[in-house]
Amino acid sequence: MDNTASLIFPERRVVDASFLRRFAAILIDTIVLLIPDIFLRYIVGAGNIMQIFYMDSDLLFRTTIYYLLSTIISWLYFSLQESGVHQATIGKRAMGIRVTNMEGFRISFANATGRYFAKTISFLIILMGYFMVLWDDKNQGLHDKLANTLVVKDTLPI
Repeated sequence: MDNTASLIFPERRVVDASFLRRFAAILIDTIVLLIPDIFLRYIVGAGNIMQIFYMDSDLLFRTTIYYLLSTIISWLYFSLQESGVHQATIGKRAMGIRVTNMEGFRISFANATGRYFAKTISFLIILMGYFMVLWDDKNQGLHDKLANTLVVKDTLPI
């Protein structure tokens, strides 16, 4: 774990990332992930999940493989980058935000993995876990609270 940033810049201010900044970052990440997703769907020859009751066993198998691989790609995309040196995905970097633990340091891969899968809960409760960012005092979504993470705006030293 690299804690040198706080040692070099002890006066660095932490500013929580706004809902709009986070929303723009996820839109960029969605576009980035759309490219390999389309390629993967074509290679695997997957069907549409809405047709699940009309699929033969071969198409059902290929569709299942596609969704499994798509989930793995998305999980690795978010978890590796958010626990990496930049602490941010491509979208977050473009928006000038990063993911930290509660002390402002880089999170582990295991923590980033927990945060990624906790987003499922935020989604399943009618997106309320995401909208929590709007009224939470630290701009944390439910998945951030569950993983003990913050999404902060990159700031320059004072």
